[in-house]
Amino acid sequence: MTPEQAATLQDLYAKTRLTWHIAGYLVDSDPRVLYDLASASLANYRWPPEEEQKLKRMLTILWAMQEHHDQLRDLVEPLVAQHQKEPPEGK
Repeated sequence: MTPEQAATLQDLYAKTRLTWHIAGYLVDSDPRVLYDLASASLANYRWPPEEEQKLKRMLTILWAMQEHHDQLRDLVEPLVAQHQKEPPEGK
């Protein structure tokens, strides 16, 4: 194998590994799950006023995180489709 071929394979491996990690992150870190749990808890249980305010603030932050999460997913999906063939070794 020539140095150029080795560099090309290493480049492909690095891109594939990165896209697998990003795809895994997007699946594992969906803020919507925590948002739904906190929202249901706030609606169904009595909370002391100071804790209720904290939960409402947390819901605001989680909503913003979800918007960023969706934007990140939209940016990453084309990369994943292009580079994600099968998991690299060590994944």
